[in-house]
Amino acid sequence: MSTRRGAWVIRQVSDNGLPVDMKYNTRFVHILFQLLPINFFNWYGEKKLNAMLFSQIPVINDDLPLKILSGSVNIKPNVKEICGSTVVFDDGSMVDFVSYMDDIAAEVGVRPSLPWLFFTDYQLFKHVLWGPVTAYQYRLMGAGKWEGARKAILTQFDRMYKPLKSRKV
Repeated sequence: MSTRRGAWVIRQVSDNGLPVDMKYNTRFVHILFQLLPINFFNWYGEKKLNAMLFSQIPVINDDLPLKILSGSVNIKPNVKEICGSTVVFDDGSMVDFVSYMDDIAAEVGVRPSLPWLFFTDYQLFKHVLWGPVTAYQYRLMGAGKWEGARKAILTQFDRMYKPLKSRKV
């Protein structure tokens, strides 16, 4: 995980047991943000958290702190550049997009099985192997399986080219 300036990880449940978004994502709070300077909210956050609350982007997630502590999620520095499917960070380390996505997909049981596709659906196998890695490929099997994933993979180039061919020749 990489963030340019860091982020606040906020749990989903507030102090009194209500979901954070249900408690604070209100019109009243929205109006307060329009009327009061951000320094007021930072002052309030400093009293509670001993830090500038709105100096970073808030992320609402209960699992992320434990994943970071256990090493399942690695914190990386800023992204320096993107070279093809590889991301280079400020510290010189690199992450390959396809390997990264496949590792996550394997953890949750949705990584497409190339040998299985080769023997059961050769046409789909060719598109998954030689086509772009898209989110549809992770909807072919496992949790979140989508019946339209196969068709979406086979027709993704058609959908890409269609708006580019708007002029009759």
